[in-house]
Amino acid sequence: MEKCVVCNIRKGKRPCLTHGNGLICTLCCGSNRSWSYCNTLCRFFPEEERENILGIQIGQMSIKSTETGEAIRFTSNCFLPNVFEFFTCTIKNLDLKFLNSQTLSVEATINFQSKKIPDEVYFKDKWKKEENWGSFKYLYDYYPLFFIFTEINYKVFPLKTELLMNSHHLDFTDSTVHWNVGMPFSKVKTKQKPISGPQGLNIQLEEYIDGHGFRGNNYAIFSSIHLNVDLKLKFVLTCQERDIDADDLALNFPIKLFFPFKDVIIENINHIVPPGFKLKKKPSINLYNPSNKIGLNKVPIQPKYKHNLVYDSKENLLSDKIALNSYKIFELDFDFVPTVKSEALTFVTTYPIPSSIYNSINKLYSETFAPAIVSVNNYSDKTINASIIAEIQEVSNLFEKDIVIGPFSQEIVRITPTLKEGVIQHLHHILDTALTIKVISEGKTILRSNDPIQVLARDTMIWEIEDPGRSWAIDLSNLVVSWITPHAPAVDEVISTAARKIGGMGCFVDDASMIKEIKAIYDTISEDIRYVNRPFSFGTDEHVSTQRILSPKQTLKESSGNCIDLTVLFASCLEAIGIKPFVVLVPQHAFVGWKCESSLEFLETTVMGIKDFYSAIEKGKKNYEAFNTPNEGNIRLIDVEKIRGKKIYPPSWFS
Repeated sequence: MEKCVVCNIRKGKRPCLTHGNGLICTLCCGSNRSWSYCNTLCRFFPEEERENILGIQIGQMSIKSTETGEAIRFTSNCFLPNVFEFFTCTIKNLDLKFLNSQTLSVEATINFQSKKIPDEVYFKDKWKKEENWGSFKYLYDYYPLFFIFTEINYKVFPLKTELLMNSHHLDFTDSTVHWNVGMPFSKVKTKQKPISGPQGLNIQLEEYIDGHGFRGNNYAIFSSIHLNVDLKLKFVLTCQERDIDADDLALNFPIKLFFPFKDVIIENINHIVPPGFKLKKKPSINLYNPSNKIGLNKVPIQPKYKHNLVYDSKENLLSDKIALNSYKIFELDFDFVPTVKSEALTFVTTYPIPSSIYNSINKLYSETFAPAIVSVNNYSDKTINASIIAEIQEVSNLFEKDIVIGPFSQEIVRITPTLKEGVIQHLHHILDTALTIKVISEGKTILRSNDPIQVLARDTMIWEIEDPGRSWAIDLSNLVVSWITPHAPAVDEVISTAARKIGGMGCFVDDASMIKEIKAIYDTISEDIRYVNRPFSFGTDEHVSTQRILSPKQTLKESSGNCIDLTVLFASCLEAIGIKPFVVLVPQHAFVGWKCESSLEFLETTVMGIKDFYSAIEKGKKNYEAFNTPNEGNIRLIDVEKIRGKKIYPPSWFS
């Protein structure tokens, strides 16, 4: 009989991973079982369960505006793995360099140690993966490494982030979603509490975390776990808006750092003051404890709905080395006093510029999407003037704007230079160029910048732009109307040919005569056109959904097109004879529809040249019914007439 490896008295019955697969008796197994003692990969170690009454994942919910196309995602939950209790996080160097009063560069050398093996992360509390990431299963091997919390009136934006190991870049994801961070061994209980949201929607959920944690505006970085090796974390954050207090000109970059591990050691902290500023007082560090209970009381459906960080207490310390064995947030308190009268800063987008629809984006989304933002700060007691001059090299007209900045205040200007039509009509490739910006105030140049920017080919559509952290997205699909060209000569030729077949066009008086004319158009196009299976969409990166779309003129010339090419061609013909079309978008597909007097009709354009008109109508109707159900609900009807009312017209080069 093999005796138990623990008590050495009773018979060993179960292999124990903690003791190298030696046999342990059931009594010792049960009495010693714990997260600190056991290897949780053991099949006898129980999984941690949560109590989730509704089974709702807050992070997957969002509010989307039908007018602006902007979607703002709700606050999400991030529960730390229980084995983070047994990790030590050593920050060998924490270097803080203020590039200006609103931009901070951070570099940290981090080393993780643990008696637990990496495979144990999330293993026995795997429900936290589902809670943290929801349907984003490709992120299930990513764990929270770092958080930055900010104050209620500030929101930070990541400009650049890198994570390196031995000079090689590691995969990671970063997020500006506001995470409710639950500590290890916290369980979640959810309770529904509706409130009145935009357009009368009841949208709010109230959530309680039975345990302790932090809640607040934050930026977070997630990656895989690497033990006993130095990782280099580099990132640049900006806070684009700020208030300037006339009574106290001291500026404070409001950040609180949170390394989400129980044991944290910071060996060295260095800082560099921004140019044009000096320290008002000696820097200090505040430490904040997690709260005992977190309640999500408001959903951030608009930027103004922001939350204070939840604290229990705080203490102040400043030392060369900080060592803690409990979860705390580090607040770095730096007060800067300006030594200059004014300051100009620029923030340039990392997203590509879609050339054909860019000027239309300025009409609909100028408050959300702009190539750059310039802020001018006045630190004096007198009003100052400033002139801003900007240009996207090679492709844009000159952007010029004069502004007046009051005493102790800030003015923010969105830089939106219009593109030159003569250049864009010949742009058949991706152009890497630069955005130059100059700000002149009181006869002096206070800003001169030259930042890289990418301009897409003229036939490229951007369907959606999403920030890396999935906290917001902009749906640009309405702008596909730019490809619908009712007055193009090639479309006129289709209409003329169809009119000769039936003795006229644009003379319908009822639904029957309208269908007769539409059938003539369908038959005319079908004589010399075929569907080609080109990918519906592709992306320049994972956060921008783009696609090449042929203009109706090109589609007719090539006698082929994919679903979206044929859809905008057919919609162009319908609009040309006075019928009100709409573009129907479903996942990975598009087809066309139009308004009759008493109903909506649909047509599957990909069967042109293969099936007759009534078969195309039947298939279009089936497609619509298949996706327009409570279970699916993933369908978008773009009303061409409505979008035209917003002055969205086709550019000249599509005709």
